[in-house]
Amino acid sequence: MTPPRPQPKFRITDRWGGGLLCVLLLLLSQGATLAILLRAFPLAKTSAVAEGQKPTAPKKVETVAARNDKNPVEEPVALAGADLKQAVGACIVVGLPGTKLDQRTSAALREGEITGVILMGANLKSDGQIRQLTADIRAAANEGGKPAPLICIDQEGGSVQRIKMGLPSAEEMARTPEKVRDYGAEVGKKLAELGINVNFAPVLDLSMPGSKVLAGRTFSADPVEAATLGGDFARGLKEAGVLAIGKHFPGHGLVKDDTHTQIAVSNAGKNELNRHLRAFKLAASSLDGMMLSHIIYTGWDKDLPASLSPKLSAIATEMVPNGITFTDAADMQALQKYGTDAERASLALGNGTNVFLTIKPLSTLGKNFTARVAEQISARKFDAGKLRASATAVGRIRASLGTSTENPIP
Repeated sequence: MTPPRPQPKFRITDRWGGGLLCVLLLLLSQGATLAILLRAFPLAKTSAVAEGQKPTAPKKVETVAARNDKNPVEEPVALAGADLKQAVGACIVVGLPGTKLDQRTSAALREGEITGVILMGANLKSDGQIRQLTADIRAAANEGGKPAPLICIDQEGGSVQRIKMGLPSAEEMARTPEKVRDYGAEVGKKLAELGINVNFAPVLDLSMPGSKVLAGRTFSADPVEAATLGGDFARGLKEAGVLAIGKHFPGHGLVKDDTHTQIAVSNAGKNELNRHLRAFKLAASSLDGMMLSHIIYTGWDKDLPASLSPKLSAIATEMVPNGITFTDAADMQALQKYGTDAERASLALGNGTNVFLTIKPLSTLGKNFTARVAEQISARKFDAGKLRASATAVGRIRASLGTSTENPIP
């Protein structure tokens, strides 16, 4: 007798199986989705929401695109909000209104809205007053838990020495080249004693006959000699712990025009451009940074001066990979065509120059200056990576200067 074949547990002819299949086919034919099925036959809750409580809505990650639907970008809001403002603040140096630290600047140092100050002749009366001023500047940064601020000055010698030391000019120093490093050390020691940690010197421009703005301020018309003597001066500064910032990259000696009072353009060819650039290249290993000029060099960038040019800021940064780059003072006439102070700052920082420098006191720059610069950078859709890199570089330099509470050399 043949044993009966085993019957399948489920057959389409079964009443329930066939009925269910028909229902499924009907739903699918009507375009039903899995979501409909799940709503019709809800599964057991798997979340840890207590009975009677409303589930918490998932947090939304806001982006710049969400803020600006007309011009969406993919950059996260981390660099369009508080973090962007903080990064901008790490890259701004301003002037002071008098011989004492004003409340506005003190608060900005404490809150990280600026990274330092530049001292001009009007801010300096006596050694004792300068020491008190720089101590107050450091204390303000320390109150906010910030590292030592950049306290900057132009102390070249000759006609450009904010603190009167009777220094010879660079042109005069060059006549006794064996003493140039000693001159740098003398300047460095004096600045360190007064609590100043950044000097916008040496001048590495090549001598330009007939240039009033460079008269006496250059070491030589030869790039090798200019680099050698400028490097010696820088090493003297650094012996005292003062940062040496070479200027005016990539060479003010290419024009006679003064960027303080007018737009200056150099149409020099590549060979001449590179000849002036060579002084900066050769001296770079002795420097802690570069100050970029406000001159337009059409051989590199036909539209923007060096201080605002992405190409030239990249070249300068490559030369001082462990240092930082500054704009020349952004108050000069040569930059006025590029908009407001905040707009010029956004161009400089957005295009890669590490520090925007202005001799204007913060109180004259309008309310919320740092925030307005950040808004401009966001609106112009600049590469946030450049600003991050600048803020990191400046932070590294500030950390190397010691803590905000350290007293200057006695």
